[in-house]
Amino acid sequence: MSTFIRLNTAIMPPKQVSDFALDISHKLAQRYNIHFELNTINCFPHITVYPPEYPESNMDTILAAVDSTVSKIRSFVLEIESVEVTDGWIGLHFSKNESIINLHVALIEALNPLRRGRIREKYTKQTYRDVARGNTMSYIEQYGFPGVMQYYEPHLTLSYIRGKADLTAIKAFVESELRFREVTVAS
Repeated sequence: MSTFIRLNTAIMPPKQVSDFALDISHKLAQRYNIHFELNTINCFPHITVYPPEYPESNMDTILAAVDSTVSKIRSFVLEIESVEVTDGWIGLHFSKNESIINLHVALIEALNPLRRGRIREKYTKQTYRDVARGNTMSYIEQYGFPGVMQYYEPHLTLSYIRGKADLTAIKAFVESELRFREVTVAS
């Protein structure tokens, strides 16, 4: 029986953006009951591109496919569209541009066959199926993850607040600390 692992294919942002994300996440952790705090050990600042589960036995092939795909990508800029605070999730949302969409699609095309049809357990539960929107169930079956293709939202999650909090104030705080509006993604 195969053992499966969730791998988050992601963009590691430049130092300025990582430092900002780490600082904001830490400040939120000091003020609120949070689910996680970004760090440099096991919860890195990142911009998710494609995060399904794969058979562990495919690890070398997956890494080679990522290297091959990314080697064809040129540097590009992501523009911060907004600070989003939704259902306790706090993050930076980026505008979708041709470069990020091309990277997203190229990685899916290279990596999707390597998951061998694997679907994360949480997406097989009826409660998830009851709230899935639009074509997300067919995307889960086809790609192993709902937030792909037309549903892909480039973002960098800063934290998740548990319980009640003034989300409007949190959004205003993050916006007041933000000192950049673009992120350069190096090739």
